[in-house]
Amino acid sequence: MKRGFLLAALVFAACTGRAAPSVAPPDTTAASSSSLATATSTASEPVEPSPGEAGLGDSLYPQLGNGGYDIEHYALDLDFADGVLIGTARLTLRATEPLSSFYLDFSGLDVSSVSVDEQPAAFETAKELLIRPARPLTAGRVASVRIDYEGTPGAVVNFAGRFPVGWHESLDGWFALSEPGGAERWFPSNNHPSDKATFSMRITVPDGLVAVSSGVLEGTESIDGQVTYLWELDDPAAPYLVALAIGDFERREDESAGGVPIVNYFDSDLDVADLSIFDRQPEMIDFFAGLFGPYPFNEYGALVLDTVQAPAALETQTRSTFGTQILVLGEPVVAHELGHQWFGDSVSVADWGDIWLNEGFATYAQWLWTEHSGGPAALAAEVVAGYKTMAGASLIESTGSEAAAYELARASFPPPGSPSADDLFSQSVYVRGGLTLHALRLELGDRRFFELLESWATDHRHGNATTRDFLDLVGLAGGAEARGLMEAWLFSPDLPPIDELNLRPPS
Repeated sequence: MKRGFLLAALVFAACTGRAAPSVAPPDTTAASSSSLATATSTASEPVEPSPGEAGLGDSLYPQLGNGGYDIEHYALDLDFADGVLIGTARLTLRATEPLSSFYLDFSGLDVSSVSVDEQPAAFETAKELLIRPARPLTAGRVASVRIDYEGTPGAVVNFAGRFPVGWHESLDGWFALSEPGGAERWFPSNNHPSDKATFSMRITVPDGLVAVSSGVLEGTESIDGQVTYLWELDDPAAPYLVALAIGDFERREDESAGGVPIVNYFDSDLDVADLSIFDRQPEMIDFFAGLFGPYPFNEYGALVLDTVQAPAALETQTRSTFGTQILVLGEPVVAHELGHQWFGDSVSVADWGDIWLNEGFATYAQWLWTEHSGGPAALAAEVVAGYKTMAGASLIESTGSEAAAYELARASFPPPGSPSADDLFSQSVYVRGGLTLHALRLELGDRRFFELLESWATDHRHGNATTRDFLDLVGLAGGAEARGLMEAWLFSPDLPPIDELNLRPPS
């Protein structure tokens, strides 16, 4: 198997006669707007305050996130020592409907007090944090919510598959990996990508340790054997995309030729040879900026952990998180996580059922870097290897025939536009997602294809989008034939052919 395709297993990165989709694309428009829906009222029929919904109705995880408000900013004050986290979260939120109570995603730590606009609020803790303000919130009102909490944070079983999410222990510290639902294990949030917000973080740790997060380090404060790190994330982020690690890190700075600051944090125990895969970060940033539009954030960097607990990388915003084991994949995994900064972080899904918009795009960005480094033949090799994987080539020995292997692959690799809730990070959303974009490139030609990618990244910059939004853009760029091609790749159980490379599923 090609090294680039190991990533899909380890990481969480038309012509007439084409196959038509047998399943219609789902309408995720409602999910994309549910957290922002504004209640209406008339003078004769005032809307009475009511409890906010405990869940946003996501197509895969309906209980993630909460209804009735939009969080604009998180200010987190975290003090971590001896395995105990003492936290104060100050949330600025805007009610989108009259609320008598509302929920936050938060579990596993003890809440000592809650206030809304400096007035004590009643609260309950179970699977979520239920808050009843002293006065109901009117639609449009901006409120300040404070939650004080503490405890020993930990990880939980990941309902989306793969390894646990939440708070983990490394060899010399701690770190968070939160996709899709683990953020609730260390701070209260509206934990869904459709509600993005800015972040300010004060992270206090014992002297000798370093606290790393997303955004820009604005300064440090030292007192009584402790150091406080002040991080600011000025561009809106989904809660699961906020990085956090505490440990023995070395800070290394660089800059791309295009002027993007690069700030890496490498665990001091890692071998320099293992870190050489990050040497071309400046070139990668400028290369992708030339294809997708300007880099969407203030700075970029890598956060490389000394841990074997998380054999993965995660596209945490502005500073991608890498576990030690994933480094063996080399430059492709670096390119994959960097591509996510445009596709997944800046342009975020409005519904987890559209995960291919993250992983398929990042996989194709990875392949584009392979093409940049090795030429068209290197890209073709990746596409062929990926197609064979989706057609079940690795299953032939166990099934006895290509046809039987393909049938097993059809069952094992659902179409990327229809992922399953308990296996969100199936190889299909990575590999067939990337193949989907390559098929579109062959259909449109390079000029129109890359114009489309840049439009997608620009039009939805710092926002949310759906598969239907992408199909609409494809329809504008290539007409009904191109859109039909995309629908086949995204929703048909059958693997469409790539005639240009003589690739067809076994019959």
